[in-house]
Amino acid sequence: MPYIINIPPIEHDELMSSYFRRMATANGFKDPILFMQAYIWPNSIINPKQKRNIRDDGFNTLVNFKRCFGDDTNAIRFFMETSLFPGIRPVISNTDAIILYVFRDNTDDIEIIPKRFVQDVKYCPVCVQDDMKNKGFTWFRRSHNMPGVSACYKHRCNLHIAKKGQMTNTIQVTASDIDLEYAEFAHSMLEAVIDCNHKQTIDAIRERITELGYNIATGGYTNYYMYLCNIGLKDFMPANTERILKGAKKTIVNSETCETMLKLLFVLFKTPDNFKQYIKYNKTFAPKGYDIFEYNDGLFRLHHRCGEQFVVTQELFDKGWKCPCCKSVDKNRNIAVHISEACRNQYEIINISGTRAILRHKKCGEQHDFSISKFVLGNTRCTCERKKDIDDVKKEIEVIKGFKLIEFNGVNQHIKIKHQVCKNIFDVGYYSFITAPFCRACLQNKIGVDVKITPRSTKKSSEASFIKELAEIVGDEYTFIGPYNGDSGYTYIRHNQCGTIERYIPSHFRQGIRCKHCAVKTSYEGFAKYVHDLTNGEYEITDQGINQYLIIKNTITGDEYSLLKPVIMQELNRVQPSRILPVQHKRSVDIAEYSLQKNRKQKNRNGVFGQNADITWEYIQNHFSQTDFFSNNDIDIDNAGLGILAHSGKIKEVMSRLYTFPENNVTAIGVIKYKYFEKYGKRFGYWFGPSFAYELGLIAKPKTVYITSNKMHASERCNYIVLGQPVELRKPITKITDDNYKILAVIDYLTTNRNCFRDMKHINKECEITALRSYIGDITREQLAMYVGQCKDEKKLDSWLDLIYEHGLFARIKNEFSANELFHPDDLNATDAEMLDLVKVGKLKKIYKRLYTFPDNDVTISDIVEYKYIKHHNILVGYWYGESFMYFLGVCEKPEKMHITSSAFSGNPYHYREAEERCIGECSIRLRKPLAEITDENYKILCVIDFISEYGIGRMNKTYFYPYKYINLKTLLPALREYLSDIDKSAFDKYLDLVKNVVTFKICLDLIYTYPELEKRISHFKKDAIFNAAAVGCYDELLWAYSRTGKIKNVYRGLFVKTDADVMDEDIINYKYRVHNDIRIGYWFGKNFTYHLGLIDKPDEYSIVSNATVLWRSKRNLHSKRERSDQEMFGHKITLRSPIVPITENNYKVLCVIDYTTTYRRAFYSSEHIDVEMDVAALREYLCGIPRSAFKQYEDLCESKKLLNEWLDRIYGVI
Repeated sequence: MPYIINIPPIEHDELMSSYFRRMATANGFKDPILFMQAYIWPNSIINPKQKRNIRDDGFNTLVNFKRCFGDDTNAIRFFMETSLFPGIRPVISNTDAIILYVFRDNTDDIEIIPKRFVQDVKYCPVCVQDDMKNKGFTWFRRSHNMPGVSACYKHRCNLHIAKKGQMTNTIQVTASDIDLEYAEFAHSMLEAVIDCNHKQTIDAIRERITELGYNIATGGYTNYYMYLCNIGLKDFMPANTERILKGAKKTIVNSETCETMLKLLFVLFKTPDNFKQYIKYNKTFAPKGYDIFEYNDGLFRLHHRCGEQFVVTQELFDKGWKCPCCKSVDKNRNIAVHISEACRNQYEIINISGTRAILRHKKCGEQHDFSISKFVLGNTRCTCERKKDIDDVKKEIEVIKGFKLIEFNGVNQHIKIKHQVCKNIFDVGYYSFITAPFCRACLQNKIGVDVKITPRSTKKSSEASFIKELAEIVGDEYTFIGPYNGDSGYTYIRHNQCGTIERYIPSHFRQGIRCKHCAVKTSYEGFAKYVHDLTNGEYEITDQGINQYLIIKNTITGDEYSLLKPVIMQELNRVQPSRILPVQHKRSVDIAEYSLQKNRKQKNRNGVFGQNADITWEYIQNHFSQTDFFSNNDIDIDNAGLGILAHSGKIKEVMSRLYTFPENNVTAIGVIKYKYFEKYGKRFGYWFGPSFAYELGLIAKPKTVYITSNKMHASERCNYIVLGQPVELRKPITKITDDNYKILAVIDYLTTNRNCFRDMKHINKECEITALRSYIGDITREQLAMYVGQCKDEKKLDSWLDLIYEHGLFARIKNEFSANELFHPDDLNATDAEMLDLVKVGKLKKIYKRLYTFPDNDVTISDIVEYKYIKHHNILVGYWYGESFMYFLGVCEKPEKMHITSSAFSGNPYHYREAEERCIGECSIRLRKPLAEITDENYKILCVIDFISEYGIGRMNKTYFYPYKYINLKTLLPALREYLSDIDKSAFDKYLDLVKNVVTFKICLDLIYTYPELEKRISHFKKDAIFNAAAVGCYDELLWAYSRTGKIKNVYRGLFVKTDADVMDEDIINYKYRVHNDIRIGYWFGKNFTYHLGLIDKPDEYSIVSNATVLWRSKRNLHSKRERSDQEMFGHKITLRSPIVPITENNYKVLCVIDYTTTYRRAFYSSEHIDVEMDVAALREYLCGIPRSAFKQYEDLCESKKLLNEWLDRIYGVI
């Protein structure tokens, strides 16, 4: 396999797919898939089932990576630096499948392709600008494409999606703070390289949530998710967060679940360093018979004694993935090893067929048909393993000292257990007892037996642990009375300060619920001041969250928490230091000093308002108009005050906790506007869908009111009924303000799927555009463009904005196109529906699929073909080739088919330039891909390169253009010169890498540009020299074409001489068989050799031993009879014979003498009557300077070794 020639350096944070695409370009590949098939994925060419695309998550197979990049390249390091694996490994459960796919490429018998973690590649427009300025090129980054990341951590702007790999959008929109923080966290995860698996991450999440005070056994996951929603993170967290939390141990194999897990790590731990502290690492890995050459984030590069190195994880090694070179060649045998290792020989293999295996569970005897990959790499097992029989349960309970199983009816039924200490038998659920193994009878009777509780999980706590926890929280202020019925059951606790005994739920007590009789009410301002004074300014209440949550900030560390007021009170005042809100220097402060009653008395003295109805009524009259609505939140007084006023008739209650003046004619729309739309001049909602269309005056009033509002916190739409009026609420794409509500309303309306609303299907488009222009007013398109990146359908929105701001589609068409031009909806960023609307009113006509023109334009099939594949909206995208190009030059008749090379034709990605036939009407077209991108400057160059490279000059391709293979060069060359009249010959230099044979191409160019290169080469030959195409360095056809100019002439098949050369027949024969292009390839034989020795007269025929006689033959047995053939040239008979070894300049005389003395001389000695002495003298002169030892290596190859030695003795004077 060849090494890759040009290997560019990896840029910082570069994604593997981006690097491979840059590398493909650097090595001359226009299509990166072809580059990957040539170097990285050679199996995908051999095996068509393995066709693939480059994965943007970096999980591309690297089996042949090292062989292509050299021995010094580290595949593991490359994988870790260019893929998302380091960042997402802690949260995915299919790590083994990814490693098998990347480092073994399904070559280990079990085929599996992991799901993609990146669907659409994202980029930062500012990063692109900086890259182009500093480097001249740009690349995609890993940190931008981590699951859930929507902002650039470096430039603090939103990311855009690259459409078809193109970074076209340069609009910069500032990202939200939470998105920026998460982007920094995701980047840190890639850099931190945390060595842990999915199970360890789940344990860390459980431990952290429990540490925050959420009991997993009593709905802790749900409570924590509600907490995230209450602090404003519901929109940030994916919709499946709660489901993932509850089933976190299940498989995490796609981008959605991976995003949820990463965001959970972010909100729980904030930084990767904090996360590392909760990881419990496994034992070390020490495989026998293998040396660990490298370790990186769970990946081991092992070296086997056979010399093979391979990449594996500890889990894969334990499941049988050992040295790939030493494994069996039997696929089923290898699969059997993996199955046995994965199940620890608990299953018997019955049959293996393809990707499935029939296995028998040895324990229960049942047979099951398993998917091999799910059995080996997953947790698919026999159903009986999820069941427990009485023996298993009995052993489990006996492990807990002091208990004995009495009756068992199944794990889902109550079981009877005997406590050996109190001798009581009690009923309890199986899972309940295993979770908290203590005697229920002892707890109920309160006999005071010391039961040692050893819970196996943190789902439930015991009485002893709760009493201990109670003391840590409140000290001796409260006393446990009992009984303890678990975290969710009621128990009695006494408040020692007032002596009140009340019933509490332990989990609620942990959340700060205390004695109702001693509770002190505080306002927001009062409580904020209390926290500041209590902690000496270490903590501050910074804001009010949703649903009575408060935002408390540690002024020293900068950490912020969203907690309920009782929890803050508990954590700041607990006896033992708090893990959530630790206080360094606490003061002694009485909460009563900050009570609400005291503050209200102070407010009364200042003349603001008080608790009584008269002051409340005076405040309402001064602050609200007769048509206003108001509630407790608007005037910061108790509901009792408003209730008294409503009872007296001064105000009226519209609905629960919502009031207005009696004179106000209340309507449902008015209440809806107050709740979800606008309050006291502050905008936080807008109409959408049919309600917005009704507001524009386009449709009748809809039955349902549709509103997008900041008050909507659900992930999807919700339906309500307000005073009998149906309302559909939807959350906005971003926060609604007074400045952006019109922009968001327009974007929402233009991108809404109108098929979802029956009322919006028949709106007149012209009226709609006019109404939208009136509504938008002075808002510029640039202001709208700031929010384009956040909508779902950017293309649809852009087309609408074109219509609104450029005063109609037809006006744009008239301005951009002439009367005889064709156009496509994509030329105008328009939709087919918009174009068809103009066709219906007679302004346009449709002439072909998605192709339009003006009604008066007479269009032919050739016009359509030329628009689609040659010249598209004044942009050249193609050119003629083959017959069509020759017809265009005027050297042949019009062909039946059109032959076009076009950028508009994508072709088959797995074949280089395979042509494809298509039909438009009755016209047949043959299309193929171009050599390079076609432009106005290079189309003529590419056209000529195509023509010369594919078909040559003077030689037409017989398959496609047989009728034109004898076109006269006197016609073709002038036509090509005229076609290239405005193109300099040097312009071809930058495209020579596209040419198949550069030498031939240059000579062809010389034929066009007056032959200088070819004439220069031929001038090097002597006057009477014979030469062929190989000697000149071109095709035979080129010399034939050049001979038509009269400067050279053909003397034999493929042999040429200069016009004034005087060449004899013997010279031509000598060139073909004896000395070819100054290279010795033969020698005279028989009578001709005797004649050249001067012993006989010149014979009438020619006898030659030549290498040229064996060029066409296959392998030959040198000990077989030497081949001989008779030919005729110029009326002369020629006898040709094969040599015993290839003839060279160094051995031809030796071989000639061997042939003469052992073959010819013996055969013709008696008839020729040549004197032996004359023979010896002539041979001695012929061999002058050649020692006898030169014959030694050929003695065994001649026909008579004895005869040869006799002659050599005579020649060298031994006899």
